[in-house]
Amino acid sequence: MPQDDPPDRDWWTHRAETFDVEHTDGVFIVSPDGYWRVAVPGMPDVSGLPRRLTSLLNDEGRANMRSPDSPWTVDQLESDLWGLMGLGGAATV
Repeated sequence: MPQDDPPDRDWWTHRAETFDVEHTDGVFIVSPDGYWRVAVPGMPDVSGLPRRLTSLLNDEGRANMRSPDSPWTVDQLESDLWGLMGLGGAATV
């Protein structure tokens, strides 16, 4: 993807970025044999994320975390995982 002018800075090295990466927002649980067992699209609800971690985000990243699309929680994911193991909960996929 084309870079801004001037290019963004890498958060770790502070060097100019030479490429861009797009990620799919979601979490996936894959079985040992390689099959998707749970697919939860969207960003996690990370309210209460430590300040040290939020300081690594740019303004857009902080705005996305304040109001994520299709937010899911760790508790919901844990429930799906327990459901897959037959210990309660409900699997998403």
